[in-house]
Amino acid sequence: MKWMLSLALVASLAANAWLSFHLLDAGVTQTYMGDSIQKNRTALLQCIAVTNDFLASGARREALVAKAKAVSGVDFTFSNDGHLWIGPFGMHFDEDGRLNSVAEWDTVYEQLKKRGRPTPAQEQLPYCQ
Repeated sequence: MKWMLSLALVASLAANAWLSFHLLDAGVTQTYMGDSIQKNRTALLQCIAVTNDFLASGARREALVAKAKAVSGVDFTFSNDGHLWIGPFGMHFDEDGRLNSVAEWDTVYEQLKKRGRPTPAQEQLPYCQ
């Protein structure tokens, strides 16, 4: 009888440990998912704002960059691979300051990794122009 209770106790402890681990894992996954959704939402709002300004008035580089910064709340920008990046949102301009294309940082680089291709700095890609 004692060994049956001991076996039940061990089984109960194992089940609780397994459930606790999965509960913790689900919490971490939920947190990362929320961060990812927020990043994508910010990039989408930037894209919509910039596109609407561009279509409505033919706005040039300075106005579009200011609009993207205002929507995202990010003041830091950097240039890489022909794009001006504001957070995860990138804009490619021609010599006249007209918008050619937009890109999202993770999407561009994840596509390259999947294909085993070099980064845009090493090779110009059609979707980055």
